[in-house]
Amino acid sequence: MKKTMKKMLAFAMAAMMMIFAGNMMTAFGAETYAGKGNADDAVYKNTITVDTVTLTESEAQAIINDNGYVEVNVVLGSEGTGSIFNAFGLSFYYTDELTVVKTRKGNFAWTVNTLTDDYGMTVVESSLGEEDGMIGRFLCSCASAIGIEDQGALFTFRYQLPENVNVGDFYPVKIAYRSGDKFTFGKGAMDYELAEQAWTFTNGLASGGIQIVADPEPETDENVITPETKGNINGDGALDSSDSALILKSYATIQSGNKEVLTPEQYEIADFNSDGSVDSSDAALVLQAYAKAQSAQ
Repeated sequence: MKKTMKKMLAFAMAAMMMIFAGNMMTAFGAETYAGKGNADDAVYKNTITVDTVTLTESEAQAIINDNGYVEVNVVLGSEGTGSIFNAFGLSFYYTDELTVVKTRKGNFAWTVNTLTDDYGMTVVESSLGEEDGMIGRFLCSCASAIGIEDQGALFTFRYQLPENVNVGDFYPVKIAYRSGDKFTFGKGAMDYELAEQAWTFTNGLASGGIQIVADPEPETDENVITPETKGNINGDGALDSSDSALILKSYATIQSGNKEVLTPEQYEIADFNSDGSVDSSDAALVLQAYAKAQSAQ
């Protein structure tokens, strides 16, 4: 009897450990939505997207040097005829390389110039643990007496970057369903509300973050005058007698009181000695340069 009791106790303890271990495995992991709604019946099909902010390496470094922050928006969209809800509870994570900037009330989510402000909604959060190398999981919950029918930014996160950033770095800000999260109109008990929630949590979530890219190559101005292009009015790449002839033609035209034949860009090129005027001395200098180039060949 004692042996039987010991075996039963050992079995029970093992079962409890398995259950506990299973709960621990899912405690910090994103869960698959298993609500009562049918996503196929959704009409509005709300989407909730975390924006991806792209910064050049220089832009990111300037923010770091100024002790500034990067704003990442959470945006409401819709694939149907519109969107409507007035209560949500959403789970977010961010990488521990980022430092969250909180509001004066200690909240993670800022609601400046967003839908939540427009509709008098309040956002609160609570830190809930870690997942897949991400920290700061927190639940953003919001409720309003009227339903939101607009689309746009729900709220904004503000993050400080790590001291050192490199091209190719990506700092994820993740949205993931967890048991108890909701996105409904009212209490979410009606079939159509459950259908909308089912669609959102199975099809409508998109994560984002902050990515660092290379600085663009400096643009070159094709009209910049260089020693190599000086005097080459016709732009054929060769300084020769035809350029000298064009300079003389321009000079003669001006001297006879007629309109300048050269464009402003050509006039600058024709001013070979850079004295501010185009005349016979420029034509002579172009011929000298041409003759010198020919004798050097």
